[in-house]
Amino acid sequence: MNLQPFLFPEAVDVPECWTPRDVEQVRSLCAPWQLVVDSVTLKAVTEAVWHLDRVLNHSAHRDKARQRQGLAGLPMEQEGGFLCYDFHIQNGVPKLVEVNSNAGGWLICAWLAGCSMEDWIIPMVRGSWSQLRPGQPLEQVWLVDEHPQQQFLYPEFKLFQALFERAGLRSLICDIQAVHSLEPQPGVLLYNRLTDFYLHKYPELNRWPLLPSPSTYAVYADKRNLMDLAADPKLSQWILPVYPVASQSFDYWWSTRAQWFFKPVAGYGSKAVYRGARISRGILNELCQRDDYIAQQFCPAGTLVTPEGQPFKYDLRVYSWAAKPALISARLYQGQVTNLRTPGGGFSVVQAMKG
Repeated sequence: MNLQPFLFPEAVDVPECWTPRDVEQVRSLCAPWQLVVDSVTLKAVTEAVWHLDRVLNHSAHRDKARQRQGLAGLPMEQEGGFLCYDFHIQNGVPKLVEVNSNAGGWLICAWLAGCSMEDWIIPMVRGSWSQLRPGQPLEQVWLVDEHPQQQFLYPEFKLFQALFERAGLRSLICDIQAVHSLEPQPGVLLYNRLTDFYLHKYPELNRWPLLPSPSTYAVYADKRNLMDLAADPKLSQWILPVYPVASQSFDYWWSTRAQWFFKPVAGYGSKAVYRGARISRGILNELCQRDDYIAQQFCPAGTLVTPEGQPFKYDLRVYSWAAKPALISARLYQGQVTNLRTPGGGFSVVQAMKG
């Protein structure tokens, strides 16, 4: 693998829905580098996604994950929605870091790569709707989030809105405060960008057809699922050891802390995530008293250096639907956790190595 300079497509291909401010915002989220990846690694990542998705989508796992959260009675689409799989590469083998069920960056990365995602996203949305509301026509898709215009991925919301409109679906970008108390509207699907994955703040939304829904999160992205995956011998090559923090004593975790990452089961991004090598005794002791944290074996991110000598860590993010990768991108960063704030880092195009 290596990094090569990348020129933004904005000079010739700025989406009509973007303002100059949106373009500036997107530039701040993207790296001026493309990650060149060998075909063997790309094939391995594709194979891993297929196998992981098939296990997560198996009825036994779906039932267990939904029952764990008391969601068994709610309708759910059959193939997930807006999923992505994040990997570190260890000795050429992809190691799953986590699964996300409302992953950001899909359309921004597609724009960077010059790809159209309509043939993936529209069938995903229409197929999910037909399972959530059989026999009813889909007419509108509303994108909902808290204060959407203040979100750093707001330009991507506009891309989704334009994509839905081109498919003949009226689309609105809505603040959740204006929606959660409404009665469900006929023909309206909510594209849920909330990070309140189980809707603890907005339980009324469970009346609506949602994609992704709390059930989607429970089945695919709740980090307790990593323990289920780790227990499957067919997946061992791609899965890092994972255990509930509450399953061991403070003394055990403290003595082995450098080997672990400590993560909340319903967290996102790097929120409340702790690298064991840097955790304090006080915080670790607090985590040991809780039942909502897992310990995942530390797997260092790969590191690459630009031609100018600037080092970056990277991970591979695979946006997928129905067990098939729609787009493989990367995130370049510095520090102990993935972020979009490193100067010169951010979302990056993945280019297959030639030859």
